Amino acid sequence: MNLFNRLLIVLLSIVAVVFWMAIFLITVIWPGQFLGYMGDWVAFLDVRGHYWQLMLGSGILTILVALVSGALLVLEFSSGEPETIQLAQVSGGTASITASAVVERVLHDVEQVPGVHQAKLKVSPQDKAMNLQVDLVADSTADYTALTEDVCTVVRQVVEGKMGLRLKDGPRVVIRQSRRPIRSASPSAEERVNQ
Repeated sequence: MNLFNRLLIVLLSIVAVVFWMAIFLITVIWPGQFLGYMGDWVAFLDVRGHYWQLMLGSGILTILVALVSGALLVLEFSSGEPETIQLAQVSGGTASITASAVVERVLHDVEQVPGVHQAKLKVSPQDKAMNLQVDLVADSTADYTALTEDVCTVVRQVVEGKMGLRLKDGPRVVIRQSRRPIRSASPSAEERVNQ
């Protein structure tokens, strides 16, 4: 389907360029005749009562062409393959994992850290590594320094230790404060990761 989209877009682009170049050349080479012909044509259609039908038909055709062109552009630029990150610790071949799988796995473990109410992750693959940002909604009574260290520890242990991926830089943690305290009986980050 992707090849079909590309060929169709190239074909439509060539047709559009040839058409508008022809119109341009005709208006430059024979401006009086072209404008006279167009004026006679519009007057003919107006006398026959077809002018408004032509305008309506042209409008509908324009809308259809715009919709088809928009749909083709969306299909052309939509991501066909998911973003993947190459595993660092594979011998004898190469393996990669989708960014969405990384997000699900890390998100599960980060949300188990005491003091974390909610977490969102942004993963951006770069070369054979990745950058990771963790957006947290944290307990209003939490020690944010200790919480950040716990989250970074969990992220590193899961991503580098369990999943075999490389972080380009350390995880970036952005904390927003929750409006109410969070009560959690979860074990500490290190206890949970070492299980």
